[in-house]
Amino acid sequence: SFADDVPNRQFGYQVSCGSRWTYGVIGMCFKVVTNCKSADEVSTRIDQFIAEYRSELINMKAEAFMEHVVGLAKDKLQRFNSLEEEAGSLWSEIVEGRYDFEVHRNEAEVLRQLSKENLIEAFDKYLLAPASSPTPPPSSISPSTSIEGGDGKKKRKKKKKASGTSFPRKLTVKVIGTADGEASNGRPDINVDDDEDVVVADIVDEKVNDFHKTTKNQTWG
Repeated sequence: SFADDVPNRQFGYQVSCGSRWTYGVIGMCFKVVTNCKSADEVSTRIDQFIAEYRSELINMKAEAFMEHVVGLAKDKLQRFNSLEEEAGSLWSEIVEGRYDFEVHRNEAEVLRQLSKENLIEAFDKYLLAPASSPTPPPSSISPSTSIEGGDGKKKRKKKKKASGTSFPRKLTVKVIGTADGEASNGRPDINVDDDEDVVVADIVDEKVNDFHKTTKNQTWG
């Protein structure tokens, strides 16, 4: 697993990963805390792990795959430990606008139809980077076509752009501390003049606004 592989390579002393659902957006979250590697190295290693893990899925035996499916179904069908936990689960359905109050049972029902081929297809579509995927990335702009009008002249008509891409979107958050050494690589330099009152929060807000401009203020929803 990811949590076993990364520490063995001496990348970090706190490693975790898991799925998440954030206001309708499904994703995988990888977290590594390290004091010996840079944030860029950690990010590259995560991508490498995902690409290498595909071969494990391919070679996984049917019995092992079924054990994972059954274990996940049992986990989803576990009873709530308290009324507070159940209320929190139901309330989250209202907040996120999904209103699937039997979501755990419904997901367990879907698992009955899951095959290893379905899993590999979803893995290639949602987790693999375009360079690692066996399927080439789709072109964002379709070629134009020629249409002959009533006057005999050919007119060129552009096809619509693809509505979306089947490749995953990635959000990388790098929190770099104040320690010296390789782990501090990538930390921005903030120059503060003695006679100028510079607030770090203002600099952070400026960086965030610059990022929003590069993404044209698009959201993940």
